[in-house]
Amino acid sequence: MEYQPLYTPGSLSESAFIESLLGASGIRYFIKNDNFARMYPGTQRTFYVHPDDYIAAREVLKELQREPIPPEVLEQLSVIEPPLERSTPEQDAESRSRIFGITVLVILACYTVYKIISSG
Repeated sequence: MEYQPLYTPGSLSESAFIESLLGASGIRYFIKNDNFARMYPGTQRTFYVHPDDYIAAREVLKELQREPIPPEVLEQLSVIEPPLERSTPEQDAESRSRIFGITVLVILACYTVYKIISSG
């Protein structure tokens, strides 16, 4: 599968912003001319995404993009996955409680190891 062109940012700061959005969303991407553009600032970068992540990437960048999805890209997309479900407040609270419990266990384990080593 070939990666699909997604977006060409107008500046380095916009590029960094898009990188953070795509990375935080777990979208597989690469930037064409990334290293070259760092050496020669006038060079345009272009974001390319994995075909399975194309629709999700468009959703993430919907405020930046106004042009429709090209028909040839739509034809190449074989599977469109539903958007990720957001967690409920109850699930968030349960996750925080698990993380807190694990953190307490790690601290106790470290303290126990410290006491064993220091008692010599």
